[in-house]
Amino acid sequence: MPNEPNNLTANAPTVICSLINNTSNPNTLQIQYNAPQTQPTTLQIYNIMGRLLTTQTFDATKGINTWQMPVGMYPAGVYLLQVSNTNSKETVKWIKE
Repeated sequence: MPNEPNNLTANAPTVICSLINNTSNPNTLQIQYNAPQTQPTTLQIYNIMGRLLTTQTFDATKGINTWQMPVGMYPAGVYLLQVSNTNSKETVKWIKE
């Protein structure tokens, strides 16, 4: 049926991701992620033009996870951080000053 939702998408757990302002070290981006279950999770940073800049994969445990990514090599601008696992993905805008 063309208008029926995809069950995998409709029933997928929601990714909850936030960026933590790290004023003590502006060359490091802290990412907090609430994993619905223990599983590999991929973090990708894109520039505003959609070009993939970096990919890192972490073994997330169920619950709150916090990671740090080096970002000192990127110039000031707008970036997109995508957090994904086998069931879902979320994209968060990040502005580097």
